[in-house]
Amino acid sequence: MKTIIRLSLRNLIRQKQKNLLLGAAIAFGTLTLITATSFVNGITDTLFNRVIVYMTGHIEIHLSENGSQYYSIHRDTDRMKALIRQNVTGIKQIQENVSVFARGIGNGKSDNLILIGLPPDISQFLTQFKVIEGNAKDFSNPAIENPMIISEPKAKHLRLKTNDLLRIRLRTINGQQQTAVMRVVAIVKSTNMFLDATSYGRLSDIKTIMGYRPYETGNLQVILNDPMTAPAQADHLHNALDSPPAWISGTMDGATVWVGGFKRDPATFAQLRQAVRVVSGTATLSKKTVLVSRPFADAHNIRVGSALPLTYAARLESATGNLTLIVTGIYEPIVQDIGTNIILAHEELILSDYYRLLPKLPTPLPKLGALANLLVPEWTLLDRTHTSEEFKKKNQELGRLKLKNGVLDVRTMVETASTIVTFDAALRIITYSAVTLLFIIILIGIVNSLRMNIRERTREIGTMRAIGMHQRQILSLFILESFFLALFASIAGLIAALLFMGGLSLIPITSQTPLNIFLVDHHLFFLAQWGTILINLSFIVIITVIASYFPARNAAYLECADALRHSEG
Repeated sequence: MKTIIRLSLRNLIRQKQKNLLLGAAIAFGTLTLITATSFVNGITDTLFNRVIVYMTGHIEIHLSENGSQYYSIHRDTDRMKALIRQNVTGIKQIQENVSVFARGIGNGKSDNLILIGLPPDISQFLTQFKVIEGNAKDFSNPAIENPMIISEPKAKHLRLKTNDLLRIRLRTINGQQQTAVMRVVAIVKSTNMFLDATSYGRLSDIKTIMGYRPYETGNLQVILNDPMTAPAQADHLHNALDSPPAWISGTMDGATVWVGGFKRDPATFAQLRQAVRVVSGTATLSKKTVLVSRPFADAHNIRVGSALPLTYAARLESATGNLTLIVTGIYEPIVQDIGTNIILAHEELILSDYYRLLPKLPTPLPKLGALANLLVPEWTLLDRTHTSEEFKKKNQELGRLKLKNGVLDVRTMVETASTIVTFDAALRIITYSAVTLLFIIILIGIVNSLRMNIRERTREIGTMRAIGMHQRQILSLFILESFFLALFASIAGLIAALLFMGGLSLIPITSQTPLNIFLVDHHLFFLAQWGTILINLSFIVIITVIASYFPARNAAYLECADALRHSEG
């Protein structure tokens, strides 16, 4: 076998002119394939890990209240993060997305800006931005009140320098107008034009300005190691996020009671009337309706019109809440699997208190029986959607429902950034189709060249047969020649592709167009993944060997005399 290998390598050198031309074609095909795949991989990386990550994350958990979609508010951030970690795998990061549109007033100029809260560790942030003025370390300096990092275009427009003050006006999560003064500690240049309109403050500062409490936050965004698994991961998380009723659990006259809000839609209230029978007072679909069970009323001498002073503990802070309800009716369960210490109130009577001071979760939960699906939950879990059209229709329907309790939506980049995801998929199809067509054309030329090369060497094959070489040895010789030719040519193509991509990535692109969001620091970005490159090189070598096998086999298995008599004339 060693002799066959040496002969195949010697034949490559002996027929160097033909092999150089053939090798150049293979190298060009390799260059084209690697450059195209690296360019598409670079765009995908830019879109998913630089643009979408800052827009929506790969998975986004949005929780709003009182029918508003303008702001998201998670009342118990740690609890939701724990649920995410329990039900999503391959998490790179869970980030709190607290951002707001604000009006900024600089030095004689004003403009709208997007203000985003950053965590204390901004090392990841600095991979996307280059500090051109100021010191990014000042952002973490507790002695500086409301430090701010601003993009270069926004700083120029507002005529701001480092240490200048920027006055902002915004609307809080409670709908109030709020003003604040930010100090510019650094001016940065982004690697992507998409981020030029953004400004950044400390997450804790922005949350305080917007009215969030320390344990509250806005959207939770999940960054995955593999963004393509986002839809399946979101489906799994969605199935684990059912909410219990929004209980206010406390004490009244030394007795433990659970106050649950019944849903305010007529259909649900009709089901409630089938589960309990009012034996005193009235039970109408009214915002004032409060129903107490007869056993509890008898035990505590409660009548229609009685005031129920309830005291309850907060879940996340050392505070106590007080709620007073006026009884409008006394009920008796029609079925016997409902706890006696349950007070039923119209949902709007309890929701404002519930969200104002999140009550401690009741332990153990009371017996609900037929009431299980009739009480308002802490949040209503929206159905999963998988396209932007479904997502749009869901939001339109949500606006008509006007729910007062929390509304939880698990969404992915597929719905919220569908344009970008679709563009990436279309670009991949177009690029791979064009490269495949070009590669097929090159491959046809390679196959024809190999066939002609082997045909021209038919008499040489006869001579080798005459001096004692076996058919399989001759076949192996030609296959090894093709293998080494393809291997050396593809390696040369790889080196040429790396040099070509390196040269293209050095060319600055300064024109301002929407396509600049696919650039990194105003340069083309090629992501050469070695796993993909090895697959491409193996594909080229295997195709070349297969292309040479059949003509080599036909020539090797010719009779010795026929091969010696062969003439191209």
